[in-house]
Amino acid sequence: MARDEDYDQGFNEKCFVYYPAKNYDELFVSKGTGVEIPLKGEGCGFAAVRGAVEDYGRFDE
Repeated sequence: MARDEDYDQGFNEKCFVYYPAKNYDELFVSKGTGVEIPLKGEGCGFAAVRGAVEDYGRFDE
């Protein structure tokens, strides 16, 4: 998988991952804004492409 801007010397490698379904009982806290969102209940599995450094959170495409 690639995007147009990755054609020549892309700066972030792309990594295709699958996040399996799971039951959530945790608090999500945004590293950028501090917003808190309680996550409870059954989630869905999903596929994604990681496209950024995770210092400020996870930004999957």
